[in-house]
Amino acid sequence: TERLASNGVWLISHEYGNSSFWSFPITSMGIGQPVITSIGSDHSFTNPSQTEGYMKMGPLGNVAVALGSPGSNNWLEVFDFDNATGILSNYRMVDLNESAGQVYGVEFSPGGNKLFATVKGSPTPSFIYEYSIDSVTQLHFKQKVSQPQELGALQIGPDGQIYMAVNGSSSLGLILANEDTTQLSTFNLAGFALAGGTNSTLGLPSFAQSTGSPLTTPGMSVAGFCFGTPMDYAAIPSDPIDTFLWGFGDGATSDLQMGQHL
Repeated sequence: TERLASNGVWLISHEYGNSSFWSFPITSMGIGQPVITSIGSDHSFTNPSQTEGYMKMGPLGNVAVALGSPGSNNWLEVFDFDNATGILSNYRMVDLNESAGQVYGVEFSPGGNKLFATVKGSPTPSFIYEYSIDSVTQLHFKQKVSQPQELGALQIGPDGQIYMAVNGSSSLGLILANEDTTQLSTFNLAGFALAGGTNSTLGLPSFAQSTGSPLTTPGMSVAGFCFGTPMDYAAIPSDPIDTFLWGFGDGATSDLQMGQHL
């Protein structure tokens, strides 16, 4: 299925014919039994094109799904995701107000302040949509950009860039995401050249592009600075970090679990 996403802790999929998300926990033992949340619209399989479109997890605990009925309407569905329970909540529907083509790719910006989507033409023109996400996770339309080529999937790469499939092109497009919600992002249809003799189609591989990165970074506090007397080091954790490796420049290290002192 194209509607498959992961953040390394959960694997999320969706049933066809109903509104059920399946959240599978991922542990060192493998993939566990799913937590099922019925929310949002039914994902119909009566029309094959209605089964197409990507699903992505964002870095700020949200999920976006591209849904459409070609020739009728296209929309995005956005949810909050509880990383502790696997439950989705706070359903929002974003109408793209575009009946031509089909919404296909969807991706959050690396910092989570923007959401992008592509509507692939038949075959052209295609459109790129940009939305900002405010502090209460509401979405606000920023821009709609027409492109002369058929656009497909969106995917954040290991380098933090958002890549865009351009059907038949010898290059992938790039979205240069501007995390400033008051500003617009820019796009480059020929931003990444592919290997010689190869062309893009519509898809890009899904993988765990969101790892639940914390909003704050870890730190430590130190008490006691007199020479020859004990010093107390305390780790200030930042989820998902639960173990610190301490080094003091003397060639020795020490593992410290969250909540312990050294």
